[in-house]
Amino acid sequence: MDRRKLAIGFLLYGDSTARYLEYFLPSLLAAIDNCGLDTIIMAWDNGPRGFVANRQFLDAYPEIVLMGNGVNDGFAKANNALISAASEAGATYFLALNPDTLLAPDALQELLRALESNISLASVSPKLLRWDFAHKQQTQTIDTCGIVLNAGLQFRDLGQAELDQGQYDQVEILGPSGCAALYRLSALARVRDEHGYFDERFFMYKEDCDLAYRLRVSALASALVPTAIIYHDRSASNNNFSLWGRLLNMRYKSKQVQAWSFYGDWLIFFKHWPTLKLPDRLAAIFYRLLALAYALVFNRQLLVEITKAKQVSKI
Repeated sequence: MDRRKLAIGFLLYGDSTARYLEYFLPSLLAAIDNCGLDTIIMAWDNGPRGFVANRQFLDAYPEIVLMGNGVNDGFAKANNALISAASEAGATYFLALNPDTLLAPDALQELLRALESNISLASVSPKLLRWDFAHKQQTQTIDTCGIVLNAGLQFRDLGQAELDQGQYDQVEILGPSGCAALYRLSALARVRDEHGYFDERFFMYKEDCDLAYRLRVSALASALVPTAIIYHDRSASNNNFSLWGRLLNMRYKSKQVQAWSFYGDWLIFFKHWPTLKLPDRLAAIFYRLLALAYALVFNRQLLVEITKAKQVSKI
């Protein structure tokens, strides 16, 4: 008897996720039918409190276990609760998945095949292509082929906004984006610490980069599975992958998103500084000086996030 089990978890955020569910869930269930494993599906309600559209929609899917209390616990904490539930249920693998995605019918089958054929892999990433939700079109534009790491703790989404021509199918990645990431639970257990699987000090943004980095430092590898296709709706992207280009792009995001992203980047810096060798330390300092210059010129309120990240990193 096959004892392997797949747990799938996704988060709900009010109206920003409710509009996707009628497309996301049928694609997910079709992919599950093809994956060949016993599967647990869990959803975590991150609110807002009193918003019932998501819960009402899920009433038609009794196979989905709904958790959470309608309060925004953040990406890291909510996913940690789902991972713990998956572990308690005896799952072998955990798929973190955004509901603003559309899965190809064989996406889960391909991801699982990659993990099961290589026991050294701790996680795998699908090839995420852009889903033009407004026009209900699946495109060949890359959303991400996984997270890659540049000098100085600079993380980026591989291939973002490029036309997919298979150019990254054999490229090594650091880890999967939290948008769609399949993890081996035994590997997550190895890097879990007092802050959780995902570090709950991040709340939202950069926690997937942090987890990918911790897995790599622990010699736990990841890989892109180019045959596993998932489509993702991303409202905005930035084609300039220099730090200054990404900082300038931040100006067009909400103040809250700016704060979360800026805070997360500095928390990674303070948290992982001891692991860096001299060349990376010099690069990290250079990039953070650019970030500091951006805050001084464009948004001085972000300076508070640096102080907050420094204080939290000591906890």
